Amino acid sequence: MEQPWLKHAELVGDAVLLRPVGAADVSTCFDLVHGQREITDWLIWDGPEAIEEIAPWYLTWPLGDPTRGCDYHFAIVDRSDGAFSGSISLRFHDHTFQGDLGYWVGLERQGRGLASEAIQLITWLGFEHLAAELLYAECFEGNAGSQRVLERGGYELDPAGETSVQKRGRVVRTHFYAYSRSTWLRAERPGKPGVVRVVPGGAP
Repeated sequence: MEQPWLKHAELVGDAVLLRPVGAADVSTCFDLVHGQREITDWLIWDGPEAIEEIAPWYLTWPLGDPTRGCDYHFAIVDRSDGAFSGSISLRFHDHTFQGDLGYWVGLERQGRGLASEAIQLITWLGFEHLAAELLYAECFEGNAGSQRVLERGGYELDPAGETSVQKRGRVVRTHFYAYSRSTWLRAERPGKPGVVRVVPGGAP
């Protein structure tokens, strides 16, 4: 069985719109994350030194190009004012049917529940439209905020998945959070957006 893929997706929640990251977002993205240690200290990525570093990573839309590993990069848009506020990605490269999440929200937008809702929306997309069997995310030890939003989204801590990584010259412990399809189904498919715009892919 081949994993489904998508050409396009937009998910509208109460506070958040998830849409493909586009060229118009690159400058704003750079301004939000460049030099922001309060954000990048908690990411595997150390952040961009130049704006040119962002475009090749994010601008892989349209979705569903199997040669790119079906990695989906969304802008987190605050519906209160339509502003690009962060990014969330769901990546299946090299692990079909098992997607890993990566996300961040700009400092001025934190504390508004944007990350929590974005995680719930993208989790629904992964299970409902991408046939994921398992979704997971890793966060650094001490990142209590990220642990809380994952737990609110239905993810459970799995100590067996804990590991360590090098971050800016030091060893950092990571926590592994996972959400299985069977658990999501038992919970009656939570996270459905108010509005869904999905364009399935065709044959590769």
